[in-house]
Amino acid sequence: MSLFKKLRHILQPVLKRIIPALLKLTVLQLVVLFLTMAILVSLIMVLTIDFLWDGRFNTELEVTAVIVTFLDGLLIVGLLAALLSELREEVKQSKRVEEEVEFKNTVLQTQQETSLDAILIVDGNAQITSYNQKFIDLWRLSPQMLSARLDAPVLQSVVDQVENPEAFVAQVQWLYEHRNNKSREDIQLKDGRIIDRYSAPITGPHGKYYGRIWYFRDITELKKAEAELCIAATAFESQEGMLVTDANNVILRVNNAFTVITGYTANEVTGQNPHILNSGSHDANFYAAMWESIVVVN
Repeated sequence: MSLFKKLRHILQPVLKRIIPALLKLTVLQLVVLFLTMAILVSLIMVLTIDFLWDGRFNTELEVTAVIVTFLDGLLIVGLLAALLSELREEVKQSKRVEEEVEFKNTVLQTQQETSLDAILIVDGNAQITSYNQKFIDLWRLSPQMLSARLDAPVLQSVVDQVENPEAFVAQVQWLYEHRNNKSREDIQLKDGRIIDRYSAPITGPHGKYYGRIWYFRDITELKKAEAELCIAATAFESQEGMLVTDANNVILRVNNAFTVITGYTANEVTGQNPHILNSGSHDANFYAAMWESIVVVN
């Protein structure tokens, strides 16, 4: 390695730190610094020329040069100390910013991975920027496919699982074209699963568009439960009188047929024991016939 390359190798990292610090100095500070250095260099040159000319130093010139050099040195040291102080503060500030960014990224990553939803985030060009493990599991994708960060093969793999792929793709394209819109719908898959899909734009505080986030959740069991509840509600409101009690025989609910048969309103019997129906005003045959027309669900 040549001498020039060695010097460049040594000075390059130093200059990278000093030059930004110099740019932060005021005009007056820069003028003082460069004038001080110019005076110092000039005195050194004068002393050198004087020595080479006469073979000795001029005493008066030498004393003056020493004093001026000392004062210049003080100024330079002061300015360099100020520069070093600013550099240290800049390094500290940079470290604080890095730690803050790392903390925020860690929090976001933790929220994403512990979410109940499968999450996919794409940028303004519809390229994948982030996703969680639940997204891989829900859509049964290979990690290698997602690691490429390409949206097209992932979208195709998802579309292949959807019962109505044309409508699915059309909605995705519509959302990419209408960046400010949100969307939520149920997606029926070929394997019988039902997926709740929600999508919203990612925008900055000033409205700048950064991409789109997609949430997916398997709601198959929820839909089954809703269907069963609907069936149960339909059966409950049949022509047969029905009442529902808890384990302590406290009435929780009755249907319309019950109020017609007994004459009691729902508010009158809720919280009561079924024995409220045995008022004693009728004979045993009446109550036997009434209970035969009422179904008790405990």
